[in-house]
Amino acid sequence: MLAWNNTSGFGWDYNNDMLDAPQPVWQAYIQVHKNASKWRGKKFPHYWDLCVVFGKDRANGRDAQTAADLLFDINREEEPTEDGLDDLDVAQTLNNPSYANSREESSTQQKRKKRNSWDPLMNSLKESVEIIGAEIREATNTFNRVFGTESNREEMRNNLFAEMNKVEGLTIRECDRAVCKLAQKEELMVVFFKVDEERKLGWVKNMLEDTT
Repeated sequence: MLAWNNTSGFGWDYNNDMLDAPQPVWQAYIQVHKNASKWRGKKFPHYWDLCVVFGKDRANGRDAQTAADLLFDINREEEPTEDGLDDLDVAQTLNNPSYANSREESSTQQKRKKRNSWDPLMNSLKESVEIIGAEIREATNTFNRVFGTESNREEMRNNLFAEMNKVEGLTIRECDRAVCKLAQKEELMVVFFKVDEERKLGWVKNMLEDTT
């Protein structure tokens, strides 16, 4: 599962089931990636359903149980048991054609009844897994491409001051203030490096004016 909290400044809004981030982060992100506007305010109503399905061990890669595993367990539970046969004359009973036909018919009915009772649950489960799985894969790929890895952020921190000095139109005081603010908020620092060069001056000034 994707852990949204502490991921490049994007947290999780538990009341509305959606991503949450500071205003400057969303604005800069949408400037760079126009199609990303759909993610702002996008709700993920099935997120916790998948958390229940996959469980904590799924994230750790230990004893992970997939939807296929669940299907296997359910199918295994549907197999008829042999309880109650201890007191029967097995040889005589098995050689009786009427018993064989009756048992085959009973077994088929039991399997069909159990399978029918599980169908609505399995359909709902598979639908939830498919929906939230697709949402998480798309969101993970998008945000990873934009915000990079920890090694990339380390390189950005080392180059922050030099890159800020390249922004034409900033005063020395504005440059210093911007470096200090970005050094304290890594999510904004990452966005700064993603903004087009011709837009950086306006972006930095807007960031400095924003008091949030």
